[in-house]
Amino acid sequence: MRAPPPAIAPGFVSGWWLGVRRGVIARNGRPVAKLVPIDMASTGKRIGVAKGKFEVPDNIDAHNEEITRLFLGGQQP
Repeated sequence: MRAPPPAIAPGFVSGWWLGVRRGVIARNGRPVAKLVPIDMASTGKRIGVAKGKFEVPDNIDAHNEEITRLFLGGQQP
């Protein structure tokens, strides 16, 4: 069974957040792994996708007590 990998150096992690997005992990001076960013698929623009599909009442809190009662199975909070 192999030993667990050593902790990643704090400087490497802080460099990652500062924009250094690639790195090499070495063992005994030999590279064993290369860290590169994962290409994430864009989810596209989501804000406003439901615009015009429903109406928001002027007082959206008017039915809070009824909704709470329904979630609690008729019990009072």
